[in-house]
Amino acid sequence: MASKANLLKKAKSEGIPTFGNPTVAELEHRLSKWRSGPGWVVRRLHQKALPTWAGNIPAGETLWLPNCGFAHRLMRTGRIVLLGRMDSPPDGAFVVDTTQLQSEEEE
Repeated sequence: MASKANLLKKAKSEGIPTFGNPTVAELEHRLSKWRSGPGWVVRRLHQKALPTWAGNIPAGETLWLPNCGFAHRLMRTGRIVLLGRMDSPPDGAFVVDTTQLQSEEEE
């Protein structure tokens, strides 16, 4: 089992965001699923329902999605408005990570 310090170092070297105080399991997930680069700051459009694979993402809230296959797939639906890209979630943003979903589908 890798130590938290080693995982943090590896994530930083690969350009994976390490904000907050992630656990070893969260860091392992980030290293296996997230891509290098900033995440996506978005809002879901009220009038457009999301596909069931997207989970329960609230409408009208500012969301932060990590740079991963799930985020790219969600952006292609056209039901999300891009506000910008950031390495960590802005204050008050709802973080949507694929660990919160029942069945994750990658690109």
